[in-house]
Amino acid sequence: MKRIIYILSIIIGLTSAAEVSAADYPVIGAQVFIEPGQSPEDIDGYFKILKENGMEVARIRMFGAHMFNGEKTPDFSLYDTAFDAAERHGIRLFATLFPVTDELRDVGDSNSLIRKPI
Repeated sequence: MKRIIYILSIIIGLTSAAEVSAADYPVIGAQVFIEPGQSPEDIDGYFKILKENGMEVARIRMFGAHMFNGEKTPDFSLYDTAFDAAERHGIRLFATLFPVTDELRDVGDSNSLIRKPI
């Protein structure tokens, strides 16, 4: 049993070392908020700024309230614009999906875990 644990720890250690050495530098990026009302030029400008400042990655929050907006079928066009702009500027995106909520302001607020009547 000790031999199996020893072999597994060596394999895991070698795998972890290979993953760490694959990146020669830390990856630095930014959070980009995409919201209705932003023009394609605005959105493109955000990713242009990232590229000009040496950032290679960005995270965007894909709000259900922006995509569904009272419809059963989602409209991804706002976020399609962001993905296109990121690709144009060579920025990799990490997209986080957020469910439809009553209010957009409840995201990220520790008090939002407790629903209060308005």
